[in-house]
Amino acid sequence: MRPVSIDGAPAPNVALGKRIGAAIVWVCSVAVWVVVSSCATPGPVARLRTDSHPPGLRVSGRHLYDADGNRVVPIGANVMTKYWDPGGWRSISALAQTGANTVRIFWKIEPSTGLDAFERNIRNAVEHGMFAMPSLWEATGQWSQLERCVDWWVQPEVLEIISRYERHLLLNIANEAGDASVSMRQFESGYRRAITRLREAGIRVPLVIDAANWGRDESYILQTATALIAHDPERNLLFSWHPWDDRMPRSRYTETIDAAVAQEIPLIIGEFSHTGVFYNSTHDWRFLVEYATEHDIGWLAWVWRGADVSDGHNITTNYLYGNWTPWGAQVVELIERYAVRGPGTSQGRTPESRP
Repeated sequence: MRPVSIDGAPAPNVALGKRIGAAIVWVCSVAVWVVVSSCATPGPVARLRTDSHPPGLRVSGRHLYDADGNRVVPIGANVMTKYWDPGGWRSISALAQTGANTVRIFWKIEPSTGLDAFERNIRNAVEHGMFAMPSLWEATGQWSQLERCVDWWVQPEVLEIISRYERHLLLNIANEAGDASVSMRQFESGYRRAITRLREAGIRVPLVIDAANWGRDESYILQTATALIAHDPERNLLFSWHPWDDRMPRSRYTETIDAAVAQEIPLIIGEFSHTGVFYNSTHDWRFLVEYATEHDIGWLAWVWRGADVSDGHNITTNYLYGNWTPWGAQVVELIERYAVRGPGTSQGRTPESRP
């Protein structure tokens, strides 16, 4: 979704509105770091350990499974903690109370707030029983910034964080990279390069790829997913659709989901709300959620709490559980109904094991 501003008061490099966007089990082997250089990727590139033990979440067919072989349907919400809730102390712990199993974490490279805050978000998610999906916002609507996002992920310090939490991590390479001018060939070749660089750095966790055109155009996913999965040596990709277009008919939801199922594309609905970007249309979000859930396709609502109480996409008024907006009360009801965690903590449906 294109960034918007409310009352003309922009936040640091991010406009207000929607776009303002337990313990951890540690594998006993020690991470091995190898520094390599490449003319295509200047500077040192560190490698995570490459032992044969499965690092955590894995995609098989169109489904996601955890390290114990339980099927995971990611259900939860997006949180904007970068500026307004550092470390996610309020947002992530409150979201966890809904029984959500996944949290998508808004992050930006600039302005830098240090990697300690970035890691605290992930650690908080894991300690509260959720999978963490950090995403970089630099490339939102800007295809030229995709490579910059990849550069950030392959920094040695970032790779070390990924290594520590890889059993519980999905890596959303770039939020909504590119606008409608991105060709299908550009999209595929750009993400081929991104996948190659991330895998060569030793990252084995599922990589999440958003559709272009501000995440809205599902054709980028439906036309390139098969080739991108084949290109990935880990075969460990998820594709994320953000259906923000106004007045979308139900048929667009069903046709997209049906096509993904038929093509065995691992799809999630990475963002959605009850209304459009500029709050000028009503979205049939409940139908979307029910239909996606029926097909074991995950969904992450936008947004737990934006930068301002007037943000029309807010689920909660002040970050805390129970202080719902009208739309928030409805979507939390469905999170509590459908989200499933691991054995012993699941709500709703019983987790299915990997075949």
